[in-house]
Parts: sequence; C-alpha cells; structure tokens
Amino acid sequence: MRNVSSKQNTGRLGRPNMEFDGTTARIYDDCKQGNISVAEASRQYQIPRSTLRYRLKVYEEREINRSERQPTDMDESTGRIAIYGAQAVAFSTYKAMTQKGNTVLFFVVTNKEGNPDQLEGIEVISLDDFLSWCDEHNEYPKVYIATPEAVQKEIADTLKEHDYENAQCVDSAFFGDLMNGYYSSLALFPELNAEKYIADHVAIYQTRSEKDKILKKLYPLNMWTHTIQVGVSHCVRFVNTEFLDNTGDNISDKNCNYSELSALYWAWKNSDKPVIGLEHYRRYLRVSEADLCMLIDSNVDVILPFPMVYTPGISQQRTRWIKDSDWQAVRRALQELSPEYAVHVDRIDSQPYYLNYNIIIARKEVLNQYCSFLFPVLKRVEEFTDGANRHDRYIGYIGEYLCTLYFLTKEKQGNMKIRHAAVMMRV
Repeated sequence: MRNVSSKQNTGRLGRPNMEFDGTTARIYDDCKQGNISVAEASRQYQIPRSTLRYRLKVYEEREINRSERQPTDMDESTGRIAIYGAQAVAFSTYKAMTQKGNTVLFFVVTNKEGNPDQLEGIEVISLDDFLSWCDEHNEYPKVYIATPEAVQKEIADTLKEHDYENAQCVDSAFFGDLMNGYYSSLALFPELNAEKYIADHVAIYQTRSEKDKILKKLYPLNMWTHTIQVGVSHCVRFVNTEFLDNTGDNISDKNCNYSELSALYWAWKNSDKPVIGLEHYRRYLRVSEADLCMLIDSNVDVILPFPMVYTPGISQQRTRWIKDSDWQAVRRALQELSPEYAVHVDRIDSQPYYLNYNIIIARKEVLNQYCSFLFPVLKRVEEFTDGANRHDRYIGYIGEYLCTLYFLTKEKQGNMKIRHAAVMMRV
C-alpha cells in the first residue's frame, strides 16, 4: 500500500509546514498553561483572532507530530520529495525546497501534453509513471501539489484514490511562507513585516527588580519590549533580564533614590533605537503597532499616560510625595538650570493634571531633549538635599513632577506632537 510511512515519508499532517517565530511559541505555551486566552493574545499582539487560532492549531499539530516521531536519518524538511506540477508555482516551489536541502526526484503531471520534458535536469513524468516508479522502488516520497490552487483538491483526491496519502497542497499561505523563507535566505525581496519593522526601530525597556512581587500569571513580551534589571550595583540577586542598568553609561548606584529613572537614564545613554520607551514590570502604555509606527514616521513625538486629575491642583499630589525642603531644592535647581521652565511652576502647580509613573515612549530626539532637561535638574536637587546619604526614592517622585512640568509646558506651547494612552496593569 502506498500510504505506508518510511524514512522518506515522515509526517502526514494535511497542513502547511509553516515557519513560526518566537511569538507563536510564546502564545501557544501561555494559552496552554492558562496564562492568557486566545482573545487576549489577539488583542495584545494585534493578530486577527481567526488567524491566531489557525496558527496555534498548526503549531500544536506540528509539536504533536514532532514528539511522536522517532529519530531518522532524513527529516521531512530535508528529504526526497516530488512536486506535482511543472509550471511557475511548481518551479518556484522546487527552487525553495531544494534551497532548504530537499532532493526533488520528479515533477509529476496529470498529462505531459503542454508540459516540458524536464526542469533543470529533473524529469517531468506522468502520474501513472510516478506511481509505477514508487511501487517498483518501494519508495513513496512526499508529494507537494504545486499547481493552481483551484485544482489542488482534485489532485489530492486523485492521489488518495491510488492510496497515496503522503501529499500536501501548496496553498497560498504555504507558498507565501515558503517563498519568504527562500528570498530571506538570498537577501532578496524583503517581506512586508510590521512586527519586525517596529522591532528594528523601537525599544521599550521594562524595568525589573529583585524586589518585584510575583505576578499571578506570565505576560508574554512583544519583539520590541526588552527587560532591564534596575539597581544592579547594590543588588544581592539577579533576575532574568536582557539588560542590566549598571552597564555602559549608567547611574545604577543611585537607583535607591531614582527608582525606574535609572533605567530611563540607561536607555537614554545606551540605546540607539529611533524610538525609545520605558515601562514598569506592572504598568505599561496601551499602544498598538499603528501607534508605534506614528512615532517611527514622526507623526507623533511622544506618547505619555493620560494624566491623573487632582483637585484643586496637583500641589496636593506633590506635597504627598515630596517634602517641602526637597520642593524648595527643586525650585532652586530649576531657577538655576532651566529658568524657562521655572517660570511655569506656579501655573503647573495650580492646574489639576499630573503625569504619574515616569512612563514614556518617545522619538529619540525628543527623549534626548527631555532627559537633557530632567537629569541635570535631578542631579542638582541631589546636591542640595544630601542625596548621597538618602535611600527613599524621592528623586523618582520629583521626576514625575518634572515630567508633568516639562510636557504640559510643551503641550501649552504647541511645539510638540504629544499623544496620550491608557496605563495598563499586570497583576
């Protein structure tokens, strides 16, 4: 019988052998563990729900198939195969499959009339001749049906009538993934890939600390979000992050006062991405791929949280977290280093809107301007308040006030394209 598996015939899934990136694997693992639903993953990763369900189904079947297979000398991805068809789709499939290491034995056609005798030295034979060859050699290579999609099912049914089930249709999705891999390996005709485009231009740094509380579930990260441990200079335990805030140009040793701002300083000084952001391990801005592309394309300069509203003004919030002596140091530092902002302090203090959390995503030039204002003022405040002998995060709270002062002033002046987004909470 022709449906008997052999070394050359491993795997009989009737779905495309899709290429999967790390995102699909992360979503699959998190869904399986109950950490996230498909609907939540669809929203978070901006993938249509039907597309995501299909990819997860194919990924699951591939993993099951892989776990059930015994080790062989020749894997399906680099095996002896046949291609059904002898025109453009078939020849393109042949080029991509051979580039991956497969050996194409034949091009198979229903009728040789109107088809070439060979393609690049590979014989074009009729279905009857192919089936006879298989029986004679007791070898039944996988057949990739690379014909116009409208007739693929008919061909697959014909093969099944001859007890030949080791076949796969090269439908549009499979063909697209196949050619993307082929051209990527040749560095030709780059794929339209919004996720990769954003990852090449955006870096959002998520702060982690040895003191972080354990979240109730795992939250997968997208390709442009990178973890950074803060306060490393004085930590006693490392957490699993991509970056450490004590590398490169840094103020890690000041984290006890600067809090997440030591990560902002590190990103400012060490990241070369055109768009740079900061988020907490719990709090982050709800932005889409389209929102980030607006930053990349300079249609937006900065994304900030929607401000909190206080009555009668933000002085209530300020006095809650900033001591009066520290506040006088802030005013003194502003008057000395940034008098153009010092003149706006009383107006900002009496209005109701306050930007909490030190969370931001901005174009690099805009972040550079902001940090060039922020950190010299904070350093001067330290000098006025004996910061070297304090460990109470007070600079981080002052940073929130200065963020409010700086961007609300810019917003009033109308010379910066500022947009706001909701702050989301991981629990």
